[in-house]
Amino acid sequence: GAQTQLSSGRGLSVPGQEAEDFRIPEDESRKWELRKLYYAQQFCLDETGSYTESLDALREILARISPCQENREVRDLPYRIGTTAHTFEITCPAADGQGLLAIFQDGRTASYPA
Repeated sequence: GAQTQLSSGRGLSVPGQEAEDFRIPEDESRKWELRKLYYAQQFCLDETGSYTESLDALREILARISPCQENREVRDLPYRIGTTAHTFEITCPAADGQGLLAIFQDGRTASYPA
């Protein structure tokens, strides 16, 4: 595929310097999937007054409210959604298959090793 050329961490290609192949780490991509579900949960709270444990409901919200196509759906990962009256936590496995990635109702993310 196409390569993104970066140097000096600024996203620019500098003539005379070797371009580096840059890839977003898989765990960061998975955290973005969690972040999309976070936004859907916040919208659900605004719309219904509570959080949901339904991944299907969150997917429906994303399809309806996301301004750009790539954010209208989430990757098919084994998400776990837990809610209380005032909080939620959404998790998925880390890329190594051992650890766990999480996002909370306040937007914080966490990585838990195996």
